[in-house]
Formats: sequence, structure tokens, C-alpha cells
Amino acid sequence: LRSGRGIHLGPQPPHISCLQQSSAGGRGCHLRRRVAIGVAAAQARLSAMVEQAAAQLQKVSDELDRLPEEDLRCLRHLGGTYSFRKIAGTDRLSAHSYGIAIDIDTRHSSYWQWDKEQRYRNDIPQKIVEIFERHGFVWGGRWYHYDTMHFEYRPELFAQLS
Repeated sequence: LRSGRGIHLGPQPPHISCLQQSSAGGRGCHLRRRVAIGVAAAQARLSAMVEQAAAQLQKVSDELDRLPEEDLRCLRHLGGTYSFRKIAGTDRLSAHSYGIAIDIDTRHSSYWQWDKEQRYRNDIPQKIVEIFERHGFVWGGRWYHYDTMHFEYRPELFAQLS
């Protein structure tokens, strides 16, 4: 690969060659190469999302540290963060698989599939929910199929983050 001034910048990435072949009327790239380029772009976007989630989770943690001890009882034992798995009863990957979700203490939560009576109850202090939401995490306690331990980084669902 050379710059406009003829300076050698290293090997030419396959997608540049592909674009040149296509624009020159050539046969273009093999599908496999195009898919690899798409996968690399998706991985870069996911990596950026995970980094954003980690930064926002740090802000959540900083705010939670300022709460009184009695509000923190449901945070003493985490239920889980990154775990490559499917959503129970589906073929879809969980948000935990992408590193953008966290479950807080299961002993203070209510999950629709575990509740024999299918009766929503919430033991998570509203202050905690508000802190997570302020930083772009949706709370599973707001869902019809409730999961009060679950917080998932989804900033696109919020108008504006601080």
C-alpha cells in the first residue's frame, strides 16, 4: 500500500484490493473475503460497545459507593456478568454473551421463569435502578417478562446520557 506521495505504508489490506478490483470492472472479491471484512467491522463495533459499557459501569459503581449501606444489600453478591450463553428457552445469545449485562444478587430479585406464582415483586431499591438507568442500562424489572436482577447496557434506548 502506498500513500498518494508514493510512500510505502505496508501490505495492502484485502478489502482495498477488493474495492480496486470491483471499481476496475474486475470480478471483485470472493464472498468469503467480504464476509471476513463484515465480521471484522462488527467485532470493532462490539468492542467499542463493551468499552463504553465498562466506562458507564464504572460511573455506576462510583455512584453506588456513595449510597448508604442499607441500600447496598442487593449488591453484596453479583449474580453474573460476562457469560457466553443463550437466553433461556431461545436460540438467541444473551446480552451477557456480549459483555454488556450484569445481574445483581439473585437472593433479592424476582425472575418470571423462576416464580411459581408468576407474581412480580421488587426488592431492588429505586435509587439503584435510577443510577443504572442514568448511565444507559435498562432494568429488567421494567419488562413484562420481568428479571429484576438484570441490567443491560443499551444507551440507544435513552435520549441522552451524562
